[in-house]
Amino acid sequence: MRRIEITGIVFAALLGSVAPATADLLSPAAVTVDVPSYFDIEHVIDKSGLEPAFTDGQDFASYVASGPLAHHLFGDGVWGAGSPSLPAYRSATVDLDLGQAYTIGAMAFWNLGPGDPSSVNHFDVYVSGDATFSASEKVGSFVAANGPDNPSDLALVQTFDLAARTGRYVRLDLLDTYSPTSTTIGFNEVAFDVSPIPEPGTLLLMVGGLAFFARRFAPIRAWPCQDP
Repeated sequence: MRRIEITGIVFAALLGSVAPATADLLSPAAVTVDVPSYFDIEHVIDKSGLEPAFTDGQDFASYVASGPLAHHLFGDGVWGAGSPSLPAYRSATVDLDLGQAYTIGAMAFWNLGPGDPSSVNHFDVYVSGDATFSASEKVGSFVAANGPDNPSDLALVQTFDLAARTGRYVRLDLLDTYSPTSTTIGFNEVAFDVSPIPEPGTLLLMVGGLAFFARRFAPIRAWPCQDP
């Protein structure tokens, strides 16, 4: 004897009717940094120097698998803080605004060129729903590679898996550089693997539909089906 649960079938059907979230490549909409820069911080989000450059919404995994490079472009494709004529900076806080809230799953990162003493070494990543980061969650601690060996003005993409969280703002807490005597810190570009958050109306519609069917079929929880 089998029993077919009506509400279970309806619940599965409703879940199946909701399109799965897609993971897309996204460049932040805005960026700030807490130290003086001699190469513009906007370079880390403007796709300058990327070869090939990506289009927002492109598939994240496919793009990074292609091994895109980032060019220094004599400062026009890279951010840097500190210089011999400025105080030395080997750490910085970079805040990124994605433009709206997403579920954030991974980060693509292009450091400075191989062997550059000013390349980012250790860094932490935080996600928040507000620009002040008064409430934020740490989603990872990482070490960025200083290489591998290639022409000095090129950087290869690195990927970092984050503890998936929902938020609009991402903070990169850059803790140090590869050289303890470097007077500068910098990197080329950053982008994220994001999934859209369902609109509140969609969630309410789904919950309402489940509640309706639960009430509708409450008197008929199951019926027997005779096995052949």
